[in-house]
Amino acid sequence: MGAVLAAVCHVLYGERLGLLQDFVDPEAQRFIDAVTLMFHTTSPMLYLPPALLRHLNAKMWRDHVWAWDAIFTQADKCIQNVYRDLRLQRKSTKEYMGILCSLIMQDKLPLDDIKASVTEMMAGGVDTTSMTLQWAMFELARSPGVQEQLRAEVLAAKREAAGDRVKMLKTIRLLKAAIKETLRLHPVAVTLQRYTTQEVILQDYRIPPKTLVQVGLYAMGRDAEVFPKPEKDGG
Repeated sequence: MGAVLAAVCHVLYGERLGLLQDFVDPEAQRFIDAVTLMFHTTSPMLYLPPALLRHLNAKMWRDHVWAWDAIFTQADKCIQNVYRDLRLQRKSTKEYMGILCSLIMQDKLPLDDIKASVTEMMAGGVDTTSMTLQWAMFELARSPGVQEQLRAEVLAAKREAAGDRVKMLKTIRLLKAAIKETLRLHPVAVTLQRYTTQEVILQDYRIPPKTLVQVGLYAMGRDAEVFPKPEKDGG
């Protein structure tokens, strides 16, 4: 998970946290431990009422709160670093500055909303990416031919992009398809949840506005009416 966390943090915060170095800074290690503990305590709390754990002051609840406090402390530190770099003009406009810096410069959201959103994206990005990569490696291990095609595509994209990441991402179509197929076969989330903003009528169903609608991703990805071979890759 460390490699995924390092990559996600670079995308969001625009800086390297040194998570893959031989010597890990104590603050960075504290951040890693907090993220790990947050995930470990989240799963049981999906089945045990958080209000009950809070009332009992259970260790699981205390650990969960400590983990999120440490995570938000790291987010505060990153925000302060971004403000310092912008004030001192340490970063050029051509240098990648991260999603956090971009949101601050746009000045369209309150700072608290930016911090909360970026922190949630960090947690979701680590969870989703790490699980997806694990399943993708499992599926690709059974398809040596696809592995070779993916390597060839990535190498060709690197040559053509010449360092342009955006251009490179536009040309790796097979890799994108492999990731989407992995998420179809092994969805990270259980359901997709949305609140309707207006009345929706689908065949014999009428869904009023402001209704919570949940879709089971596992069942949806294995619908034989949509996928001819739903249990196989490329179904």
